[in-house]
Amino acid sequence: MKWILTCFFVLTCTFLINAQNPFEGVWLTQNKLGRISVKHIGNGVYSGKLVWIKSTVPNGQAILDINNDDEKLRSRKLMGLELFKNVKTIETNKIKGQIYDPYRGKTFTCEIWPESEDILNIKAYWGILHQTIQWQRVK
Repeated sequence: MKWILTCFFVLTCTFLINAQNPFEGVWLTQNKLGRISVKHIGNGVYSGKLVWIKSTVPNGQAILDINNDDEKLRSRKLMGLELFKNVKTIETNKIKGQIYDPYRGKTFTCEIWPESEDILNIKAYWGILHQTIQWQRVK
């Protein structure tokens, strides 16, 4: 009996350790123009970096942040850009913070939660208005 309980305990611990964080992974944006790598970096904080851009720019040329409201930032490269700011866990399966939209050049308050294992909902707020989009997990 002790052996069975020990095996059950070990298997349960292994499952919990290996359980996937629902936010982590690479996600294709709703407009299919970018891929975002989301990682938990500790203490409930998340990173979201742009790791792929669909582009018509010739190979070797950097895609710049030309839509940014801040003229000083328009010369920075989009590839590898951190899009999340202060994105933190606020409850089980929900994170909140700010997200930068390079296509609009604006930062929005956002809430993010999984719709399913392969779909993330991102609700972006500007004033009293909001829009929810979905990202799809890249496998």
